[in-house]
Amino acid sequence: MTLLADRVKETSATTGTSSIVLAGAAAGFRSFVAGCGVGSVYYAVVSQVAAEWEVGLGTLTASPDTIARTTVLSSSNAGALTNFTAGIKDVFCTAPATIFGAGDPGWSNLRGQTTSTTFAFTADRATLVDPTGGSQQRATSVSLTNTITSASALNGTDGSALANGQFLHFYAIGNGSTVASVCSTVAPPTGPTLSGGAFTGYTRWSYVGAVWNASTSGALRLATLRGPAFDHIATVAALSGGSATSETAISLTSIVPANALRVLLSLSGSLSDSATQAINPLVLRIVSGSGPYTSLPVTTNSLSSQYSMTLDGEAPNISQTLYYLWTNSTGNVTRAAGLNIRGYTVPNGAR
Repeated sequence: MTLLADRVKETSATTGTSSIVLAGAAAGFRSFVAGCGVGSVYYAVVSQVAAEWEVGLGTLTASPDTIARTTVLSSSNAGALTNFTAGIKDVFCTAPATIFGAGDPGWSNLRGQTTSTTFAFTADRATLVDPTGGSQQRATSVSLTNTITSASALNGTDGSALANGQFLHFYAIGNGSTVASVCSTVAPPTGPTLSGGAFTGYTRWSYVGAVWNASTSGALRLATLRGPAFDHIATVAALSGGSATSETAISLTSIVPANALRVLLSLSGSLSDSATQAINPLVLRIVSGSGPYTSLPVTTNSLSSQYSMTLDGEAPNISQTLYYLWTNSTGNVTRAAGLNIRGYTVPNGAR
């Protein structure tokens, strides 16, 4: 059994939405049974006399040779089973565009912004994928608003309960023709729970990203989205007044989602000293015990009793934790380190 095979083409007189009854190989081609063997196959059916067609994943059986139309990937009936009328159809093995990479995965020109209870996002183009069957749905001019207080509903939650302090993951979902949104406490690759009720037929999804929610009644952190990057409207303090001279962990679990790729940060350090020259490097690490990922050579001298430095940058997200320390104790100084998180990037495939 093989899903694809070269030079496989037959004809059929099948009508309606039933299984395709194959009538034998066309001249110069092989039959489905000879070329693919019984089991799952990709097929296309095109009427010779009407504007009717269908592409899908089917189940081939022999004697008599038939293809059960198991999963329709695209069709002249808006992605549903085509109700074929009378006339001869060409039936051939094909590599469906929805499976084999027609259209870019992810998003094009993805933009968004949160309020306390909503996340609105737009995109020029999106590609939604069924993680089980692999079928895709391409959508253009996407404009969706998700309301996190709307439970078990399209453009609401997938049934996930809101809690005091959690990241909510947002998705666009599709049923082959319509696109909606949903939020869930579950990140990719598992994705949202789309079973029954309002979600019947919605098997395809594309990940948008994650936002912190602080309340059961809805309190999303205010942020904007541009491509893969979430930017906090107001930076979130992860460290203030840090004076440790031995490595100290900085937890980002309520600031950056676990699946974030990079952390957008602003590191600051300040010293105060009674006119004694001192150089005190402030070190930021991404792995415990490693060398510095970045550092600030904060200095005081005899002309200035206070000095501060700030560095805007980004770092890989490793287990939602960063580490810092002051690495020199020269001078009679008071040290204060600060780390503000400006945002983060997520793996949503956006360009």
